[in-house]
Amino acid sequence: MRPSTLRPTAWLRSPRYPYVSGALLAALAAVEVLQGRITSATVLATLPPVVVPLLWRRREPRTGLLVVPAALLNTLFRPEMLLTVAVAGVMGLYALARHRVLHPALLLGAGIAGSLLVNAGHVAMGVYDLGGKAPALGADGSLSYFTESFVLAVGVVATVGVADAFRSREESRLAREAAQRELIGGDRGVRGGPGDTRPGAGRSGVRNRLTRRPPRPNPPRMCVTWR
Repeated sequence: MRPSTLRPTAWLRSPRYPYVSGALLAALAAVEVLQGRITSATVLATLPPVVVPLLWRRREPRTGLLVVPAALLNTLFRPEMLLTVAVAGVMGLYALARHRVLHPALLLGAGIAGSLLVNAGHVAMGVYDLGGKAPALGADGSLSYFTESFVLAVGVVATVGVADAFRSREESRLAREAAQRELIGGDRGVRGGPGDTRPGAGRSGVRNRLTRRPPRPNPPRMCVTWR
């Protein structure tokens, strides 16, 4: 086994990684459903769009456009599968940002707006025990009811930022490798002669023959005959 295959980044680039991580996420969802004895129809109906599309997120990153809204809806209806939904939402959002399906600024705006809507929906639906009263801004303890939107917004910003940073790093690496290949190819072409059959050497060999100075003619020899 080569040392490069033991690196975590090499395993993350493996074509099997999306399927393995998706299967683990499906197992985690099954455990949460069985352990929590979840019977809510809305939660179970929004669970497949949250988990299943992630199996193809590398081949088709636009599946994140289905996963992220489904995760927000699942959390809005009944926040009973927080771990599965959180992991799935991060995976879907990371795929969108990593492959630049949408501009990072648009992703940030949509993600933060979705976080605020989920928190407002929970307050309106009575998820928090407010004693039958609506939370008023400025009242004692009112900000604690809006902590959820802050936590979700921080997760959105962190996920998009990390994904965009990895994308920029990958683009820089590919640009450096392309420049090195071009430099090596040009160096080989300069060394190529008329009989060099290496790639890129023929054109340089022709150029060398065209720019090479013709040989100088030898001066005529003088013969002196003595009589």
